[in-house]
Amino acid sequence: METIKLSAVKPADYNPRKISDEGFENLKTSLKTLGVIKPILVNADNHVLIAGHQRTRAMQEVGITECMAFILHGVKHHDECRFNQFHNLCEYEVSKDAPVIKITQPLEYGINIIEPKNMKVINAGNFASLNKQLAELVSKFGEFGLPISDKSGNIEISSAYALACRNVGIKMHCLVMPDEKIELAKYYLSKDYGEFCYDGLERHTYMQALAQMNRLRQTKRKTLHSRLYERLVIPFITKQENKALRGLDFGAGHYDYAKMLQSRGYNIHAIDPYHRENGADLSVGLNTRAFLKVCSDLDAHGQYDVVVCDSVLNSIDNIQSWYDVIFTCSALLKMGGHLFISGRPKTDRTEKGRCKVKTACEQNKMYFLDGDGLSANYRSGTWFFQKFDDDNQLKLIEQIVGVKIDGYKYAMGYGLHLQKTKELPLEKVLPSIMREWDMPLPHGRSYGLQEQIKQSITRVYNG
Repeated sequence: METIKLSAVKPADYNPRKISDEGFENLKTSLKTLGVIKPILVNADNHVLIAGHQRTRAMQEVGITECMAFILHGVKHHDECRFNQFHNLCEYEVSKDAPVIKITQPLEYGINIIEPKNMKVINAGNFASLNKQLAELVSKFGEFGLPISDKSGNIEISSAYALACRNVGIKMHCLVMPDEKIELAKYYLSKDYGEFCYDGLERHTYMQALAQMNRLRQTKRKTLHSRLYERLVIPFITKQENKALRGLDFGAGHYDYAKMLQSRGYNIHAIDPYHRENGADLSVGLNTRAFLKVCSDLDAHGQYDVVVCDSVLNSIDNIQSWYDVIFTCSALLKMGGHLFISGRPKTDRTEKGRCKVKTACEQNKMYFLDGDGLSANYRSGTWFFQKFDDDNQLKLIEQIVGVKIDGYKYAMGYGLHLQKTKELPLEKVLPSIMREWDMPLPHGRSYGLQEQIKQSITRVYNG
């Protein structure tokens, strides 16, 4: 940690954070009242600001020209993005779920260096995934947080950083403040300073295909099944009176369930814009036959009796696509037909965090949710997105499509069985279904089949 001039750092062009005018004014007030008590993070290799963008802008507006900073070496772009997300979450860790850490060595007001052996863990808190991943970052790059403690050694702010340093076994800077200033710091750090916002991130939608699960295929430990298919779809379509129904698996991934049902004589089609037959690279070619077959099927037989949309809503990369998927499924389904749709829910586990900075923890994975329930994760040179739906969005799906027949919800997913009771106007669904038939591809290409589906769905709607 060292003092750095703000003029020497450059903001990151990917910073996934937005702040309201009120929040920004609160941030400036806290700086005027307490000074700079949270260091910024700077990449030593390119002087890019890893975390602390809003604070840096606020400091400049109130006339502060330099501040404390952790200068991190060997940080690649992937790590910059991850640091940004973690720091935006952790710096507001004033929570009953935070670890409880007690410093046992003598302390003085101001900056102290704490030996790991002098950090006693009273309670590890409820941020297990956060603790693990922070420890990995600290182990790789060294400390990058400044916990705040009282004179008695009780860490009141950013205790997760302290736990990470203690677990890794490295020394840690700690700011010791009087009780009255700590309470003031907790007051300001608990305010709403914004939320994650991924509007400025570049989308490579076709890369979302890498998240497709290999259903019905044996892995080292087990065969992966679809809860939606096993609990809702198959019990419905295998009823004697439903065996002749025409179905469409929209967003079928690797087509595993559709192929299995086809082999048993069921009339079900399957499409997915990023299905790669035999692992083919999307950049070398594209099979458009499945999408054209849906058009011809609509022309010949009209809308489908059953539409299945399994784990598509959680794989979109913007909120417009969420509506596009639902509107398209509705447009492809006949009145009285059945829609089976699944996604990822917001639960108590996804609501942890401070100041609208939401996380979801799952099998040592973490997601950082924006106001739309989208989370971005930078890996393999691109941003991957996942969508989490709250109860209001689940009700909205019902309002768009019709009556709920059955469903389930658990920590990792939800599934709905809906019967279509309302037909959306053609002018409402047409832009969505045309976008679905013109999905983006590598090298600036796209499907280019929007006119074909426009003609087919218009004929269906017009009788």
